[in-house]
Amino acid sequence: MFRRSFLALSLLTAGLLALPALASASETHSPVSAPEIVLNTKGASVWAQCMSAAKHDVSHCNALSAATEGGKLADLSVPTFGALPSGTITLPSAQKVQTLVDSMNQWSLQDIAQSVAVYVPPLKGSGHILRIFVVGNGAPLFSDMYVRRFSWDHGIPRLNETSGDPVMLIDARQVALYGNARESAVESVKDVLHHEMFHIYFAWYRATDTRWQKFLKTITPEKQLLLDVEDEGIAHYLGDPAWKQTGFPRAHGEAAMATLSNVVRALRNGTATPDMLQKANEGPFWDKYADISGGLFATGIEKVFGVEAVRQCVQDGPASFILRYDAATQHDASLPPLPDTLRQWALGPEGRL
Repeated sequence: MFRRSFLALSLLTAGLLALPALASASETHSPVSAPEIVLNTKGASVWAQCMSAAKHDVSHCNALSAATEGGKLADLSVPTFGALPSGTITLPSAQKVQTLVDSMNQWSLQDIAQSVAVYVPPLKGSGHILRIFVVGNGAPLFSDMYVRRFSWDHGIPRLNETSGDPVMLIDARQVALYGNARESAVESVKDVLHHEMFHIYFAWYRATDTRWQKFLKTITPEKQLLLDVEDEGIAHYLGDPAWKQTGFPRAHGEAAMATLSNVVRALRNGTATPDMLQKANEGPFWDKYADISGGLFATGIEKVFGVEAVRQCVQDGPASFILRYDAATQHDASLPPLPDTLRQWALGPEGRL
């Protein structure tokens, strides 16, 4: 959830002139065919059972998880996180992990999926399978919940971030430590599940939309950043219900947009660094300037124009997303204004589908 794929980062080195018309408020959204949802918690369960029996043999318990179907995918994903900080990792109790697993097995995942699906235009085709693996192995940091793409060759998985099937991976060792005075780890994980499900729905939609495929065919640093703003922004919005209930923290939104503006200028004058781009959606929560800017945009758009407007932006791309937020600020003074640098960025050719 909190770290962009290192493979995508290897791509990071270097307009809409009018807003698209919104669907009428009375227009109904075509029903989204529900995907098949496969929840596999075996990796986390064997880890918890092992830790209960052999509390000090963490490596052995990690290896047992790695031998499961989901554990193999988690191990294949480790290189995508790049260099990770060294140090001791805090682990939850086996009971915390098992409690989480037991709760997840009781959730109505179809209900969660449907609540996310309304933010994405109807999917083309059928046979979509939403695979969720809960494991006890993989990268020890920044890998609490994430989506990676895989292909299978005679049943043997391989990482395929270009055209593979999106799969959600959840490291129970990390998410079992979620929670605060406001909500439990179980409720926190359920919130973040909306975030990751959006990534999968959006990936499915992009894969069958000709305009998005053209956009992604020649990915550039600017296009990757534009995609991050929209994809991560809406996902963060769906994963934090407080923003819809009480509004977006204005100071954080302004700070994120200021940083994003600086990076856009750096991209344009050739001074953007890989580290600068990597921080777009990596690191401390409020420092992820692309994600937080996009979260503000999604919050403002739905507040002023409704879910239909967010869904239209998913269809029409990042420039539409940014400009629709700009329009929302004209109707709601509580929303921080869009910096002119970002307005001009959205009006340029890079964000246009």
